Amino acid sequence: MTKDYITIVKDDGNTEQMEVVATFRLEETAKDCIIYKSLNDNKFYAASYNGDLDYVNLNTDFTEKEKEQINKIFEALNYGGEKNA
Repeated sequence: MTKDYITIVKDDGNTEQMEVVATFRLEETAKDCIIYKSLNDNKFYAASYNGDLDYVNLNTDFTEKEKEQINKIFEALNYGGEKNA
C-alpha cells in the first residue's frame, strides 16, 4: 500500500511533511475532511478542506459535534476498523 503525503506550512512559515491517514466526508455537514500525522512526532491532526484533493486551505475549526464525529472515526481507524464509528 502506498502512502500519501502533504506538506503543511506552519504559522512560523516553516514547512513539515505529513502522512495522510484518511479522508472522509462528515455526513451531517458535508465537510470533506482529512486526518494526517506528523512524521516528526507522530501526532495526529484533522482538518476540513474544499472539494478537490489538493488539500489547500485546511481548516481546523470544527463544532463540538463535528469533533465528536471525527474522534469516532479516528478511534475506528486506530483500532483497525473493528469499532463501529
